[in-house]
Amino acid sequence: MSLIDNTDLVRSARRSSNKKGGILQLIKAYFATNRIGDLLLLEGKIDEAGLEHALVLARTQNRRVGQVLVDERLIRRHDLYAALGKQWGVRTLAWGVTMFMSVGAFAPRQARADDRAGYTTSETLTVASNMGLPGGARSFKPLSHYPALFGSSEKRSGDLSAFTKWTAMFSRYEQQMNQVAMKATLASWKAEIADYNGASLKAMADDVNDYLNRVEYIDDKDNYGRSDYWATPAEFLRNGGDCEDYAIAKYMSLKALGVPEERLRIAIVHDRIKGIPHAVLIVYADEGALVLDNQNKRMEFAADISRYKPIFSINRNGWWLHSTGANMQ
Repeated sequence: MSLIDNTDLVRSARRSSNKKGGILQLIKAYFATNRIGDLLLLEGKIDEAGLEHALVLARTQNRRVGQVLVDERLIRRHDLYAALGKQWGVRTLAWGVTMFMSVGAFAPRQARADDRAGYTTSETLTVASNMGLPGGARSFKPLSHYPALFGSSEKRSGDLSAFTKWTAMFSRYEQQMNQVAMKATLASWKAEIADYNGASLKAMADDVNDYLNRVEYIDDKDNYGRSDYWATPAEFLRNGGDCEDYAIAKYMSLKALGVPEERLRIAIVHDRIKGIPHAVLIVYADEGALVLDNQNKRMEFAADISRYKPIFSINRNGWWLHSTGANMQ
């Protein structure tokens, strides 16, 4: 996408960043933008006239745009270095997010009727009650705060309309609970996790992590012929699955044991070691944020993990955009 193509998006995002829903447009602008000049324009570090002047000089003198901006004193060298850091971060995060949802999904839009209906129904669904587990009556004290996830800061939005794979999964799950073909799988799941009931949240999370990490890893393309499919627990237990399917099954298992959803989030992260996006479950225990990960047999505290850079996290109450260091503020 060229600078000219991006200009309207950048201008619109800056105007709407303080309005309701403006963060969605701002994120879209960041992900659609990967040129240094575009990022500086989006940040308000330079105006359009100054950028156009620098682009002309860069083309005619065969110099880098960033160096021209500094030499012409249009920006500070510190601003250039910060933009370079953002450029790397934007390219990495944009690639990660598009593995899980389309870039177009960030634009405010109305969810499909079936997705809306599925989410509305699932809001009234008490999974523990439907599964017959006594854990549903258990009480947990409210969280006083959320620990920083992998050292990031976060911004919350209650608008889940863009996350159709997430809401559609709950809709399918509710249907499957009444399907004869799924009853044996769900009964086995229920019997297994019922044994974990009554323990501390940390102990239950450890047991759930160990149990579900035994399920075979299978890529979505091999399972469903799609590059990205968010499976229900029943589908995952029957067919195996990939990283987000492990995280979802763990989320639903702990929910069935009475853990409130304010203590649970699916986190989409960038794996610094493998250089790919990944999904894990975050459990906010009293001791801190725990990471339940199919790549690690052992459950660990998020504060002790450096390989992951968070992109966004989500539960049924909202979603959170995460930023670290020189990335988006």
